[in-house]
Amino acid sequence: EVLVVACNTPARMAKGAVETLRQGGVRAGLFRPLTLWPFPVKALAPLLSKAERILVVEASSGQLEDELRLALSKAGLAAPPIDHVRRQGGVLPQQAEIVERVLAGAPVRNHEGVVA
Repeated sequence: EVLVVACNTPARMAKGAVETLRQGGVRAGLFRPLTLWPFPVKALAPLLSKAERILVVEASSGQLEDELRLALSKAGLAAPPIDHVRRQGGVLPQQAEIVERVLAGAPVRNHEGVVA
């Protein structure tokens, strides 16, 4: 349902958030690119059909999200809605705020996965 995209240190917080979300029944996954140029869009492409939305987590002003959007556009791939959690000035995104952002935008589903 939600694909969290993060790299470097913020990916550690994102990984913990994804684990917490999964324990809560949210279908979440983490895409952690090892390089940003060129952006690994071929590895990301198969995941897009399963994602209802993307959350980019970064400790910057949006460079990762920009690279993601540019790579998707250049590849001609349609993306679900993209949201973000960003922090700057040496402050890292926290696991709790990532979970909160995902849950704030999550559709409510019953035990069979149907939107209620």
